[in-house]
Amino acid sequence: MTHFVVILPYATPEMSNLMTNHFIKLGFAYWHWCTECWLLASIDTKLDAAGLKNSLDEITIPRLSLLVLRVDLPTTGSNWAWQGEIATKQNWFTWLMEYWQAENYKKIKSLGLTSLNPPTG
Repeated sequence: MTHFVVILPYATPEMSNLMTNHFIKLGFAYWHWCTECWLLASIDTKLDAAGLKNSLDEITIPRLSLLVLRVDLPTTGSNWAWQGEIATKQNWFTWLMEYWQAENYKKIKSLGLTSLNPPTG
């Protein structure tokens, strides 16, 4: 599985929706609880940061500030941690446990999926 962090500073609601819909179209599972940030998970292990950024060219405004990071998570140990009432109340960690937790890699891979269904909510 491949993981990315995408940051789009000063995203308007319209741009945020365009980005989210683009990620859905590409088959990503996504986390988007913070307005300017997306955490992505994909079955496509060949995709790199430049490839994902280039796919966004069709929907973003030229010269728009955008950061795409590919994150190679360790296969053991803690991949993330949270703190605070908002994260707990909004169940931020539920998605992280499913798509960014090491012990779930084998389970998801064994399903033979070609894309991940994005969570609803």
